[in-house]
Amino acid sequence: MNELPRGKPMSPQGLAQQDPTRRNSQPDGPGTRGDAACARQTDLAKVKRRRRRIRVQARRRRFAQPALGEIDENSSLAEAIEANYFQTAVLGQDPGPYSPIHQWSALRDIQDLKEKYERGDRGALIDVAKHVAHHGLRFPEWARTPFVHAWREVAHYRVSSWDDVFGRKIPKGRHRSRMEKEFRLAFQIYSEITGMREKDKKSAPLSDDLFEQVGRRFGVAKTVCRELFEHARNQWKEPPLP
Repeated sequence: MNELPRGKPMSPQGLAQQDPTRRNSQPDGPGTRGDAACARQTDLAKVKRRRRRIRVQARRRRFAQPALGEIDENSSLAEAIEANYFQTAVLGQDPGPYSPIHQWSALRDIQDLKEKYERGDRGALIDVAKHVAHHGLRFPEWARTPFVHAWREVAHYRVSSWDDVFGRKIPKGRHRSRMEKEFRLAFQIYSEITGMREKDKKSAPLSDDLFEQVGRRFGVAKTVCRELFEHARNQWKEPPLP
């Protein structure tokens, strides 16, 4: 066997010239270049996938606390719906009560609670704290100082109970069990009537006959049925139904 010359390693083309039998064992030049190009394309595809994954993770981190700067009291319903679609359909998240549409609705409630507080309803501060905690919102400026002041009154033993700073939740002369029953019954009646109207509005107008029919199912008079229905509708801030 011929010994290869020592020194710098020879290229495949040089080896093929020294030994013609090696020519068939080496891949063609264009094939080698093609394999290298495929390898480069594979590497580029991996890089693109990695960059795409990083962008998606960055978006998810951005929307992990959607309340901080995403939806505020100046946002419109259309903006909230668009942000909610992006978060659920594009990012594939299920934020629950932290979703933009839930936050937008809670911010509307907080605006109404501000009016109640200005009319003297101190218990509105508790409802504001609930919305802030449940939907991940910022505590509004108008409610922060009064809420902290009320907490200090109780924490520093200047008053004997929370009722002294936030007012009584259950008015005098009312029973808690009865108010709880009316609260549950109001939304059951509301759901029943709205469900009937969605099926057929013409056959279920808001008439005395409808309230009498629904009230009979729940064991209340038609006047009580109408009052509970209106109470639930006001709680959900629905527009008046024809």
